[in-house]
Amino acid sequence: MKYIYTLLLKFFIVIIGVLTAYSMYKYIVEPHILSPMCLVNSGTCIRISYWNHENSALIHMEPIGYWVWFNGKNAYVYASGILNGVKCDSDKDNNYSPAYLVDPTTGLPHSYECIDTLDDVKKFYSDKGIKKKFIYYRTDIGVLGGEGSNLPNFQNKFITKFNVYNILNLMADKNIINLVDINK
Repeated sequence: MKYIYTLLLKFFIVIIGVLTAYSMYKYIVEPHILSPMCLVNSGTCIRISYWNHENSALIHMEPIGYWVWFNGKNAYVYASGILNGVKCDSDKDNNYSPAYLVDPTTGLPHSYECIDTLDDVKKFYSDKGIKKKFIYYRTDIGVLGGEGSNLPNFQNKFITKFNVYNILNLMADKNIINLVDINK
């Protein structure tokens, strides 16, 4: 008879341990550790890789795929494929490529400007010895369905509501760049 009580006690201890572990995972580990790091339910996450130096940053949005360069005063979006027909004059020392100018305080785009090429900007950060860093951010990603869409395959599946203005504000919130004094 004593053996049955001992067995029942061990069984209840195991059940309580399993319930405690599940509760800790569900209410502590998943929402406060795994979810913010985008380790679970990663379909609603974007990965932002960036290089920063002083008050400038080169930002790559994933899985969207566009590049943003904030030079401390203005933000530029390298829009591959959209500005293919636009040519910029280059000289023997510098190459230029078209990029959309975006006002960092309002997020409103302006016309394109000819600025340093993306490769030159990447080279600037690598020459300074700056390593690539990452931010994982959970955002609303909607599904764009529909036949006949001429967007690239990845864009048919993931269209995000996270734009350049949101990127710059996120970077400012994390003290990577400073948007306070850019109009002075």
